[in-house]
Amino acid sequence: MSYNDHRDYNLHNDHDDNIRMFHAFNYYLSHLMGMAEDISKQGFNYVLIQSLQPYKTENLPRWCAPYQPTGLSIGNDYGSMFELEKLCRHFESYGIGIVLDAVINHMAGITSKDIPPSNFDPTQWFLSKNPVPYWYVDEKLRSNPHFWKNGGEISDWNNRDQVINASIPGLPGLKLDNYELQDLINSEFFQPAINCGVQGFRIDAAKNTALPDEFLSNRSNCHFFPRVIKPIVDNGIIVFAEVLNSDEKLTKRYINEGMKVITDRGDFWLPELLKYPESHDSYLSPEIANTPAGTRRYNTDEINSRYRELAEKSNHILYYTRPFDDRSWRLDIIQQANFINEAKGKERTLAKRIA
Repeated sequence: MSYNDHRDYNLHNDHDDNIRMFHAFNYYLSHLMGMAEDISKQGFNYVLIQSLQPYKTENLPRWCAPYQPTGLSIGNDYGSMFELEKLCRHFESYGIGIVLDAVINHMAGITSKDIPPSNFDPTQWFLSKNPVPYWYVDEKLRSNPHFWKNGGEISDWNNRDQVINASIPGLPGLKLDNYELQDLINSEFFQPAINCGVQGFRIDAAKNTALPDEFLSNRSNCHFFPRVIKPIVDNGIIVFAEVLNSDEKLTKRYINEGMKVITDRGDFWLPELLKYPESHDSYLSPEIANTPAGTRRYNTDEINSRYRELAEKSNHILYYTRPFDDRSWRLDIIQQANFINEAKGKERTLAKRIA
């Protein structure tokens, strides 16, 4: 796989031990363009942006619709590929790297509320044990049966075999062990994004992708991480794997693939973990927000205090901006937390150089 077109930005080498990430969730790129200076002044050095893949809008809340993509290409109503390149260049001038959300674990699925096109055979949905791809999913993906998981839907998230072989309920899972599919993801998604100047990726639902030493149901191994992700990491791009509700042992195995890991666990600490006081899921998801794991019951002052506490302990921290709240992330406590974390990062970098 070639990355010869990658623009060789090197401003972030000293930042990689000390990541303060601003999560611009559901921000249009055109709006985000005007925020670079303020984000930089607050001490953030990376910005995580919305998935830019085409997505299903039928019968879906606005906040979660982009997590039901219909293809791998870059460009939707949040921003075009041209706007992404412009954004990367602009934020780079402020020393900030753009991290793009990569929804490549699954595609949009069909529900009973969706209105099918006239040529759709409804028996495909009623008789299948697996989630069925939405009818407007890219035909290159939809028409190839070897691209899709056939292990049914996950019912037990503590069963590792289910997690890597089955699909998230309602979301048809992609078989990322398939080399043809890997090459398609690389050519249609990763390489174009890197050529735009993207400095990192967040791999959504990475926990559902098998590690290379795990056996899938067909007794094969999945080499997605060493074959697709490792060349990206080796090229200086940071990759964040979302591995939620997982113990330290499993988390370390994803770290061993060269990635940093986004975790919701607070009972262990590793240098490669990206921690947060709140996420878009914990605040917006109806299944999570009002449960003990949710954060909607906390006001922003409480969230900011927790962010400040995490800055004392964690190398890498993420700040999620709540909808219609353009104030809380601008407060002094966030700036102080980020620069405390930056000072610790400089100490770690110096220690590594001396060693």
